[in-house]
Amino acid sequence: MSFAHKNAVLKLREESKKRKEKCKAAGIGGVLKLDQNSGGTDYTFHRNPKSLDKVWLSFGKYSINIHKTDEGVVVDIFQKGKEDRGSLESCYAYDTDILTDEEYEEELERLERDRIETEAGRTD
Repeated sequence: MSFAHKNAVLKLREESKKRKEKCKAAGIGGVLKLDQNSGGTDYTFHRNPKSLDKVWLSFGKYSINIHKTDEGVVVDIFQKGKEDRGSLESCYAYDTDILTDEEYEEELERLERDRIETEAGRTD
């Protein structure tokens, strides 16, 4: 590694450390904690109270932005390091789509009634 390259790496590390310290001091950010019963695959984001309602994750060649909106959650996927080019894909989930256990059971019953009615209509 050349001297210039080493200096560049050290500078980036120092800048990253300063950003982390600044965010920590401001109460911005949070921690991803491994869910113990997940087999090592599920994490929960625990945000600090002063944190923005978003988190950036890096995964391989991708940068993933997950952020809370007034209506639910948006997930935007970017090429890592090219986030300014716009997202490759986006996914939206709305709070109104979340069913209680009772609503879920009612929906299953409705779907079963519809299936039975449809089958009965075919045999007549």
